[in-house]
Parts: sequence; structure tokens; C-alpha cells
Amino acid sequence: MKLNRLTLPVGKEINFHEEMDFSAYQGDPYHVRSIKSCHMDLSVINYDELVVLSFKIKGEVMTTCAYTLEEIPYSYNVKETIELMDNEDDEFEIINNQIDIDQIVITLIVSNVPIKVIKKGAKLPSSGDGYRVLSEEDALKEKKTSPFDVLDDLKL
Repeated sequence: MKLNRLTLPVGKEINFHEEMDFSAYQGDPYHVRSIKSCHMDLSVINYDELVVLSFKIKGEVMTTCAYTLEEIPYSYNVKETIELMDNEDDEFEIINNQIDIDQIVITLIVSNVPIKVIKKGAKLPSSGDGYRVLSEEDALKEKKTSPFDVLDDLKL
């Protein structure tokens, strides 16, 4: 969805309600793999040199469990207000009086999904072939000890 700023009335609020389709979105295999559903409520106010976009977005993405690496669903709910100006170098820009709403929505969704999502009931593996899992306390204890500490006990 793209909005043409020139078609928006100045000083009046315009509302959009839309089910957005992001089935073609190719995401990160370790974060947001895909966007399954997205419902957007958007309120736009066009001022003379400023456009205010108020988003309410909810839906579901597919992400990866941090413990098991399984694909799991994650529900999100985003409320965000963005102010765009013509002459600013912000993350989102008005290019040729066009505002790319799809790109803004994707960015808001991805930034609101946590990096570490854990599936209900998933347990951290204790060890495996070539690795072991330690708590932070155990790792700090091991770091304090050195394999060369054995040499301290030798009498020469």
C-alpha cells in the first residue's frame, strides 16, 4: 500500500483499516521467518510539512524457538506513531510524495518481535556431541580456573 501525500487533505484525519498480505515476505530463518497474518488500523494526519501516521497492527508471525530451533507461531500487537517530514533523513522517507506503508508495517512488525522466543515447555539441552551447556555462574567459575593451575602444585 502506498499513500500519495498530495491526495491527503491538510489537517484532517484519514483512517484506513486493512488486512495486509505479506505471504511473499522472505524473512530471517532465525528471527521472523514469515508473516502469517496482519491487520492494520492506520490514522493519517497531513500537516503542511509533517505527516503523522498512527499504527495499530496485530497478527501472527512464524519465528524460531531459541532452544529447539523449531518454527513456532508468535502473536504480536504493535501501537506506534511515526512522524515524517519532507526534508529529513529518517528511516522512513517520503519519496516523490509517496509513503510506502507496506515497508513501514514490515519494519514495525520485525522490530517488535523479540530476538529470543521460547516455545512453551521447551527445555534447554544439557549437552550434545562436541558441546555442553553451562550456567553463567559455572562458566565464570571455569574461567577463573586455568589448566595451568596444576603446575602450581608441582614441586621442582
